[in-house]
Amino acid sequence: MGQLKEWGIFLFLSTVWGSSFLLIKIAVAELSPMALVAVRLFFATIGLWLIVAITRVRVPTDFGTLSKLVFLGVINTAIPFTLIAFGEQHIDSGVASILNSGTPLFALVLAHLFLPDERITPAKLIGLMMGFGGVVLIFSRGLGASFLDAASSQLILIGQAAVLAASACYAIGAVYTRRTFRGVHAIVLAAVPITAAFVTTTAGALVFESPIDLRISLQVLGALLVLGFLGVSAAHIGFFHLINEWGATRTTLVTYLIPVVGLTLGVLILDEPLDWRLIAGFVAVISGVYLVNRRSRRAGQPSLEQPAK
Repeated sequence: MGQLKEWGIFLFLSTVWGSSFLLIKIAVAELSPMALVAVRLFFATIGLWLIVAITRVRVPTDFGTLSKLVFLGVINTAIPFTLIAFGEQHIDSGVASILNSGTPLFALVLAHLFLPDERITPAKLIGLMMGFGGVVLIFSRGLGASFLDAASSQLILIGQAAVLAASACYAIGAVYTRRTFRGVHAIVLAAVPITAAFVTTTAGALVFESPIDLRISLQVLGALLVLGFLGVSAAHIGFFHLINEWGATRTTLVTYLIPVVGLTLGVLILDEPLDWRLIAGFVAVISGVYLVNRRSRRAGQPSLEQPAK
């Protein structure tokens, strides 16, 4: 029964995180990017602090730790969440899910520069080249689409660049977390930064996106509830449970299924186009991510993969 429970959580995480790109695509049709993220994080903040209250985890109160947690919330949640929502105004949800899976490629470069126990090996370099080759293939779809005018192609490239920048932010967050936080409970690492991200995006929405129209359909409200409560709050608990039961290496295998779910849902539900460049780019990115992580896992080093939220 225990194994069934863990596999159930694993499939839950794959489904929830993989479907987040579909739900963002649905919600961004009615909400501006920062407002969307702020509402999503409002629900997530409620859920996470309920978890903190139930588990009675000690929350640090010193300025030094709190300021670092706030920075983590900005770089690892507020900025990338907003970039993804902005990007999905212009690109398909399936494309966003693939580009977002490239986080470990950026993490490899940053870890090589800032973490003494993470160095680029020949195998990792091959993986890095494959991964970014896949990214170039995906970007080329916008350039090679003859049916698009120049303005539309430019918007697609901007949207793709925004999601790719979000992946870089996740990589910065992963390396920063590993360098900075020792002895801080994982739930605190979720609750405090998410709260900071909620405050940041709310302020940003009020400043840059006013007047904000929050008259949304029930479909979008449902998408935001799932994104907040399930995609952040419940998923964090499931993720931490799997790390305790399976270990970090096996648990992070969920990141390989996220783009599979995201791409499949985009094609089946939103009727998003699927062509050879997207498929080839997807295979190249996932293969590159596998090679980037494979050698370090054999050596027993922790993975820098960070699941999309």
